Amino acid sequence: GPITRRVRVRQEGVSGTLRVVGNASYVEVDQDGAPKRGASGVIARAGTTIRLAADQELRVLAGSAGAVRLTINGLELGAMGDPGDVVEWTITRR
Repeated sequence: GPITRRVRVRQEGVSGTLRVVGNASYVEVDQDGAPKRGASGVIARAGTTIRLAADQELRVLAGSAGAVRLTINGLELGAMGDPGDVVEWTITRR
């Protein structure tokens, strides 16, 4: 299975951006348990930016974690993991 990481935020809601840099990556994005239309279960090309917004929980899976960078609630979290690794982050409100 994927490498998993849990992130908790204090703010109201969870929002931000997913950016794909350098290489394409398979991505899955769930917002409050529902797949984001057009942005979940797709190969996202380098240069793609996907907006993220949920009330309670975001789940992001990257097929090539080194290419996928997250910014959540204004905080630059950087690459989701190492190049080639399959990594899943779950970001929830405290």
